[in-house]
Amino acid sequence: MIPGPVLDRINASYESSLEDLFEFLRIPGISTDMGHVADVRRAAEWLLDYTRRTGLDCRLYETAGNPVLFGGLCRDKDAPTLMIYAHYDVAP
Repeated sequence: MIPGPVLDRINASYESSLEDLFEFLRIPGISTDMGHVADVRRAAEWLLDYTRRTGLDCRLYETAGNPVLFGGLCRDKDAPTLMIYAHYDVAP
């Protein structure tokens, strides 16, 4: 069961969260198309800014390919760890 304060926060930010999602989805970050290299970088930079605005300590790391992001939030060192792995680039 999701705690009430969490649901309240989700409901209060629903519209702005949708706007953020649609803004991100408009970036054609297609990693398999060399014509979109700059767009993939723009998608990574957008996510870097977004995660920082939401309170995460996030960093962008350069690689031989596309940049990767690593972020975290540690308010209690004794709390369990949750790891989320996801791709921000698009592959048709």
